[in-house]
Parts: sequence; C-alpha cells; structure tokens
Amino acid sequence: MQKVSCIHEAILGNRARNPDLLAVSAWDGDLTYLDLDRLSSLLAKYLCASGLPPKTIVPLCFEKSKWAIVAVLGVLRAGAAYVFVDPCFPHARMRVICEDIGAWTMLCSAKNIPQAIELVDQPIVVQTVVKETTKDLSAELPSVKILDPVYNSK
Repeated sequence: MQKVSCIHEAILGNRARNPDLLAVSAWDGDLTYLDLDRLSSLLAKYLCASGLPPKTIVPLCFEKSKWAIVAVLGVLRAGAAYVFVDPCFPHARMRVICEDIGAWTMLCSAKNIPQAIELVDQPIVVQTVVKETTKDLSAELPSVKILDPVYNSK
C-alpha cells in the first residue's frame, strides 16, 4: 500500500489501481476514478495558471453534486484550501465568510453564479472550465499541505 499524506492523494491513488471503478455517484451523474482525476487535474492546473497562490482559501458554493467533489479535489491539488459557502446561507453570512478569508474568487455551479457575482470579483463556474478547456495546461501543481477552515452556520 502506498503511503499518502493528503486526503486528495488517498482518493486519487485509486486511479492507478481502479481507474474504471465508480468514485462519485450524484444526482447529476457519475464519475470514475479516472474521470475524477482528469477533471480535478484540469481544474487545478487552470487555477494555478490563473494565478491562484498556494495556501489561498477558496470559497465553494455548490449544491450537492459531482462538481462539488471535482472542485474540492481541484482546489486541494492546486495547493489551496477551501471553505464551503452553502447557497442556502443568508447572503449576509456568505459575505462575512468571503470577507473574512479575503476571497477574490469563488468556485461555484452555474446555478449559483448570481450569488457568486455579488460576493467576489472572479467567480469560476467549474463545469464551464472543465468543459471548455480543450488543451492540457502545463501549469505545475504545487506540493503544499494546508488544512481547510470550517465555518458554522451562525
């Protein structure tokens, strides 16, 4: 068994052993370990190429979906951390979280883009990035370990 030090390494370690096994099953579709690796790598490289510094805390605004999992792994692979900003939170609470972490970008679903636009300068719709990026980005992925902050609903 391979020794891993980060959760995303443990999850993506299954790609080599079981690339065609189901990794994510959600209302909006399924992803194999190979799919999850490819999509999260593409997102991570996009984030790095777009200038996301390592150890940045990135807010994620998603309903439960396969894209939320891709976003989590993409952010971690980019050497950043994430905090969920539940789309059901009151707008004022979402704003406090974004201001507290100094967010300038947010990863979100297409459904949540109206909220993201009001909260950050550069919202990123994950589905759009991974579907419209046709070439393999050459950005190096950093080897950074960071813990993810958690905000309660108060």
